[in-house]
Amino acid sequence: VHHTDTVLDFTSGTRFHFGEMIGLMLFHLPFYFIMGVGLDGLLANQLLMIFFTQLAHANYRIPKPIDNVFRAVFITSNLHQVHHSNVSPETNSNFGTIFSFWDRLFRTYNRRRDIENITPGIKGYPKGMQLVDLLKLPFEPSKQKQ
Repeated sequence: VHHTDTVLDFTSGTRFHFGEMIGLMLFHLPFYFIMGVGLDGLLANQLLMIFFTQLAHANYRIPKPIDNVFRAVFITSNLHQVHHSNVSPETNSNFGTIFSFWDRLFRTYNRRRDIENITPGIKGYPKGMQLVDLLKLPFEPSKQKQ
């Protein structure tokens, strides 16, 4: 659902299937419990994740010299844009939400600079899908064309 968005802006950071959000929360809760994270820590973590997710998807552009400095540590909109490309090898890169070193560590970092030439979305899915179609999407066979 998140990757069917063909125009990235801050709303893309909230465009997730509710089932995915519930599943992720249920997956993460035992780790928070094991690490002894309290409700205040959980809330702080979620607020930071929402903030950085919105920031990574927002349609702002940082000048390239400044972006180069920030992307050394953080995920910027310019850097994360590659992850939303409709080209599979690019979609399978730049997964980070806050820190870019995770992608370097796991060799999923993509330095593509010409983000203005990236076409977001998933091949085979129409632009402007209706809410009911988006909710059914995870339960249907993939239409993605490689």
